[in-house]
Amino acid sequence: MLEKLRQEEERIWPQLCNTMKMRDLREFANRLKQWAVEFRCSLLLDYAMALENQIEGFDWDSLPGTIKAFPEVRRKLSNV
Repeated sequence: MLEKLRQEEERIWPQLCNTMKMRDLREFANRLKQWAVEFRCSLLLDYAMALENQIEGFDWDSLPGTIKAFPEVRRKLSNV
């Protein structure tokens, strides 16, 4: 899972931060949620659910900050 998250951070996340396209944001949140369930990772699930809720609620005040927090979430998981 950590390798998948690293790849997301390197390949997908920078573009997400720049474009903030709804479809891409949904796909990103869905991938993270699937991995969280597959690997039973509550920290990642909480993050993915927060993203999902902000996307569905069109919470554009919070969403950019939540997206930008992804590297920190990945680092926390690396230290577990």
